[in-house]
Amino acid sequence: MIIQIKSDNPDFSYLLAKNPFNGLQGQQLRKGSLFHYFPHPQHYVIYFEDNYDSCNISYPKKDEQQEYLDKSPYISSYILFDCLSTLLNHCLKPEIDEKYLQYDRDGKRFNYSLECIVEVQGEHNLDIFSRYCKNDFGNVRFEYKKFHNNIYNIKLSSTNFFNLIKVTFIFAVYNSIFNKDKIQLQDSFIEKIIDIINVLDAPFFIRYLIKKNMIFSKKIYENVKDKLEDSKRYKIKFVSQNEPWEIRYDYIYNHINTTVPTIIDWGFGEGKLIKRFRKIFKTVIGVEIDDDMIERLNWRIQHREEYKDIICIDYKRMDQVEKLENIVKENGPVVIVLSEVIEHLESIQKAQQFLQHIIETYSPEQVLITTPNREFNKYLGIPDGELRHEDHKFEMTMSELIKMLNMIPAFQNDYAFSISSIGDMVNNTAMWFGVNIARLN
Repeated sequence: MIIQIKSDNPDFSYLLAKNPFNGLQGQQLRKGSLFHYFPHPQHYVIYFEDNYDSCNISYPKKDEQQEYLDKSPYISSYILFDCLSTLLNHCLKPEIDEKYLQYDRDGKRFNYSLECIVEVQGEHNLDIFSRYCKNDFGNVRFEYKKFHNNIYNIKLSSTNFFNLIKVTFIFAVYNSIFNKDKIQLQDSFIEKIIDIINVLDAPFFIRYLIKKNMIFSKKIYENVKDKLEDSKRYKIKFVSQNEPWEIRYDYIYNHINTTVPTIIDWGFGEGKLIKRFRKIFKTVIGVEIDDDMIERLNWRIQHREEYKDIICIDYKRMDQVEKLENIVKENGPVVIVLSEVIEHLESIQKAQQFLQHIIETYSPEQVLITTPNREFNKYLGIPDGELRHEDHKFEMTMSELIKMLNMIPAFQNDYAFSISSIGDMVNNTAMWFGVNIARLN
């Protein structure tokens, strides 16, 4: 890992709190060696390498021969924020000491740049961060250039040195999350990250990533939740530390009608929800069209006790469709769950027709739906016109959802629906919708 910081400020070394004439300096960092020096008083270089026989910070991925690849091409963002917090910790404090600020307050706008080479998994994540730098982080210029495979040269430039270091630190955290680096952070370090994002008033998406990927302890979450929500940019409400699928399933658990004997989990996917229904309903049915998911559930039904007696239906096969209809007729009232399903259909019109079909065919006592709120996408760094997942065909706003539901004839006389907010909220806009469709008495 090589980090280069440059400036046209003649007092640059005072901002760094380093003596440019001390020559090469070295110290131990974790199990590696950290070196830093000034080739020129306005050019500061940081270099880190793992010890030859111990590679603990980054990388290694294994090749097909199960041998470690040469570590030199693999550059971890984890070591980037370790280097900054070790050598430039005074720049990361919420309040910068006056003795450093005086060297950049003579009215002249000096230029500062920081350049490094890092591993990046997903170039679109760089585009998102680049927009944040331009619009949200005090007009920091963010440039990147691809070297090879997932190796990128990253350059950040600004006229505010301390802001530049903080933004670089948050970029390192952001990129480490997407690279899925195995990070073990102390509680104090997590609080330090949150202090920095609050100084920058970081966008919701970065706060959400930290909550989801860096805070694993309930105690820590409760301690930092208020700080994570503290933004002048907008009103934030984090509802839970749970995984997204757990939050959606909580909505289903809290609203499901348990007085009926049969439940159909339509589009059961990984099967995380369906096994929990075995203890609640007499008959549990999973419906899917994905061959891999069907094969996986059938294997579990045969080999795992918690899936025993679940009925798996392949909805691509006509005989299976008929089997489903016969089971419903024989077992009486049914509840249908559609969690993250309708947005995979071809269009909003197709979703409306599908809902109309299952109501007319199965006469359910209740249908529970979860689906993304398109109005929330802007808070997730998703550009206008793009969807949350590439396999989604559409996502709806509140008005589009209501309009679609009102087009279903059954809601004129036999059924009624209510819409709830699910998940984290920004400016009273929730991440998902929950729709509870119930038969009228």
